Amino acid sequence: MTAVLLATISEPVSVLGLALAVGIAAQWVGKRLGIPSIVFMLGAGLVCGPWLDLIDPDASFGPLLTPMIGLGVGLLLFQGGLTLEWSAIGSSTRHVVLRLLTMGTLTTLILATGAVRLLTDLPSSVAVLFGTIMVVTGPTVVIPLLRSARLRPRVANILQWEGIAVDPIGAVLGVVVLEVALKGSEGPGATLWAVARTSVIGVSVGVALAIALVIALHRHWVPDELRSPLTIVVAVGAYALGNGFADEAGLYATTAAGILLANQRKVPLRPIEDFAHTIEPLVLAVLFILLAARVQFDTLSSNLATAAILLVVLVVVVRPAAVFVSTIGSSITGRERAFLACLAPRGIVAASVSAVFGAALTEGGVAGGEDLAAITFLLVLGTVLVYGFAARPLARALRVDMPEPTGVVVVGSRPWARAFSSTLAGVGVPTLLVAEGDDAAEAAIADGLLVYRGRLDHQELAEAFDATGTRWVLVGSDQDALDETVAEVTARHLGSSRLWRVARDLGQHQHLDETAVEGRVAFRGLTQDDLDDALAKGGAFLHITAEERRDGDLGMVGLTADTVPELLAADDVWPGDRLVVLRHPAERETDDAVSDQTKTLDAADPEPEPHVAD
Repeated sequence: MTAVLLATISEPVSVLGLALAVGIAAQWVGKRLGIPSIVFMLGAGLVCGPWLDLIDPDASFGPLLTPMIGLGVGLLLFQGGLTLEWSAIGSSTRHVVLRLLTMGTLTTLILATGAVRLLTDLPSSVAVLFGTIMVVTGPTVVIPLLRSARLRPRVANILQWEGIAVDPIGAVLGVVVLEVALKGSEGPGATLWAVARTSVIGVSVGVALAIALVIALHRHWVPDELRSPLTIVVAVGAYALGNGFADEAGLYATTAAGILLANQRKVPLRPIEDFAHTIEPLVLAVLFILLAARVQFDTLSSNLATAAILLVVLVVVVRPAAVFVSTIGSSITGRERAFLACLAPRGIVAASVSAVFGAALTEGGVAGGEDLAAITFLLVLGTVLVYGFAARPLARALRVDMPEPTGVVVVGSRPWARAFSSTLAGVGVPTLLVAEGDDAAEAAIADGLLVYRGRLDHQELAEAFDATGTRWVLVGSDQDALDETVAEVTARHLGSSRLWRVARDLGQHQHLDETAVEGRVAFRGLTQDDLDDALAKGGAFLHITAEERRDGDLGMVGLTADTVPELLAADDVWPGDRLVVLRHPAERETDDAVSDQTKTLDAADPEPEPHVAD
């Protein structure tokens, strides 16, 4: 039975299916635990590969494995390029990015090469090859760390641009050095010419195909349902065509195509970005599982001590030196410079090119190929662990992070929505109300509420979310179109877990319960009609402590000591919590009756005068 199972898994389709399933599961675990998913994907690949021997990528895919990996990396760089808007960074930030890509790259290459030469007996050419691999950081690990650290825009933009743009630079440098290691070189002039030629060819191919795509989409030559698939076809074509002209020029082509699309204003990118975001976790799952499955435990163990020392050198010496030379004379503050010096994880590009280069060295009879791949693998894992756990605390310590979001956006201007917003604002929660129209907006403004008066397109509303520091959005207006538009923006920008809905009436409440809609139902069991009726009959939203809560209180929002609001269920309340609740009119009448009775008793039986002894 075991032999039959292993034989079945060895089929390419079965290997891909297993890699996808295990990789997506690893990413889910990482998200749930708040730990970089790459750690779990690499660990899962080791388990499926050398430990259980379920996957042998080389046996299953043979010569197709290397181009598969390269194409996957190209697609990831294309998706990363779609996030890079040149207008989002200032001139001083651009200057730092360009210096990191030039002076920082050269500094890293020199120092990493020198370190591995001192610590190992790898040949000089293989040591230089290792230095080129260490140049790359990678969007697959940098961008998730930026999200978890919640960095201020300037620092985040620098790291994001560097992480994406440096990948093709490092890969092309590596190809040139590999050629030197295998065949020798005609001199430094030939090397520089090869790098320049590859770069120009790759960028030209990517830009040309991206321009052609923009023209086709702008003139509506392509049906709507084919726009996103055609974009991916262009990315694949850019990679293939670029590599057809020069080795590894495809990585430049996909990156350049993505950046050009991100910075043009002729066609909307939202459908393209959605499609690319769907593909990204699938590609990551396959690449990381397959690459980790190729590594052997004995090779890892024999290089463990060396990799540990190199990790310290990279973190403590190489990265700070590269940042220092790249930020001299810039407007970057000392705290920002310190954080830049403390974030340079290696990711999928380093792991993939080291595996490909290592195999090429072994086939070419050059010593050190397996050691190169193993050391790089260990450094990828080590840098992700170090920077992954240190990024958020360090950002807080250096004060380069954004504050915890505490704002609430309420969609709709019915009486309950205005009263709820007023109560939250009154206890210090930044609250923004999105009204159904001008008349509703004016009424809300007259109540002293902050009202959104801008357009409902994705970019402008998302910027309002950021300006408010929005933690979650409560959707409950009289207009379905308004609700769905804001819900879509919320799900895209903040995530569907930050979206809450209040049903308009019992019919819509049942619809929300039975239909797959994005977001979660707030105040379960209550509708907007119920909330308005309670207010009309004398109910009110109150700010109370947990000890003052009554069983009849409706719609609870908990507030932490830092006034962070969270929607709560009854069993989520703990002693000492502060709450905002809608107190039912019957409960308020009881409170008033008790208060009146107390006053009557006090008047009928006043406290006796204190007796003062002679």
